Amino acid sequence: MRAVKVTLFILIACLLMIIIDTLQARFLKSSPIIHWQEDLGGNSYVDKGFLMDTYYCAKEDDVEMHWEFKTSKFSCPMYAIHKPEEIEGLTMTIKDGTLTNTGATIIIKDESELKHVFGEPFYIDKLEGEDWVTLKPNENAAFNLPAYSVDENDTLELTCNWSYLYGALKPGTYRLVKDTFLEDDTPITEEDKKYFAVTFKIEE
Repeated sequence: MRAVKVTLFILIACLLMIIIDTLQARFLKSSPIIHWQEDLGGNSYVDKGFLMDTYYCAKEDDVEMHWEFKTSKFSCPMYAIHKPEEIEGLTMTIKDGTLTNTGATIIIKDESELKHVFGEPFYIDKLEGEDWVTLKPNENAAFNLPAYSVDENDTLELTCNWSYLYGALKPGTYRLVKDTFLEDDTPITEEDKKYFAVTFKIEE
């Protein structure tokens, strides 16, 4: 009988400790003291507690904290991986009549004096409020790896089919982001790449 009481006391004490730990994390805006950490990629991670998880979602140079109970299906938004920029002499547009919710043909115009190279990879950001959020692609999707340059008219057309990456896009404002590098940049490093984008809307 004594052993049962001791066991019951220990269980109650553990439960109270977990509840107190959860409450202090929630009201002090921190992680539970008793937790284990899980990497979410993109500098985001979650400290998992027994009753509640604390998410640290990377957002450019900032971090957003979210406190979610275990019953929640919360996941960190993947804020824009790269910030596209204006590259002198380089533009990208969508060819008239080709935009659908599953793909489009893009036209890249390179009127710079540099020899830019382009691959097939691209990704899509969606405008959520004032933030661009990168869509999460199908984990099994992959790109071919040829390299393209503009033709004698300084133009390159590429067909981008994103149905196998994201499925059909819902109505909203999006941007298609591509990278480019210079022909002489070999071997290519992430520092060699520049990112540029074209914005488009999917209507109802």
